Amino acid sequence: MPGNVSETKLDALTRPFPRAIAGIPISWRLDHDRGVLTLSYRSSAGGETEVWVPDRWAPNGYEVQVRGARVVSDPGEQGMLLRAAAGTAVVADVRRR
Repeated sequence: MPGNVSETKLDALTRPFPRAIAGIPISWRLDHDRGVLTLSYRSSAGGETEVWVPDRWAPNGYEVQVRGARVVSDPGEQGMLLRAAAGTAVVADVRRR
C-alpha cells in the first residue's frame, strides 16, 4: 500500500455487508468486536443473495451458519452466495476465523 494509507483506519472501515438480497430484508447487524455478521431476510423466487466478505476483514477465512438457505458459492469466496426457496425465512451468521 502507498505510504499515505493508514492500515489501522482501513481495517476499521473494511467490513462485510449484504450486497444484494433476493427478497425482503428483515435485519442485518455486524458485531465487529466478535467478528460476526448476522443477516435475516424473507426470500423471493429464483434469486441469490450475495454477502460481501472482504479478505481484509477475514484474512484467515470465515465460517457460515445458515438456516433456510444454502451456500452455493465456493468456500471462502468474497462474494458469498445464498440460495433459498421462495418465501423462506433465512438467517445467516458469518463469522471470521
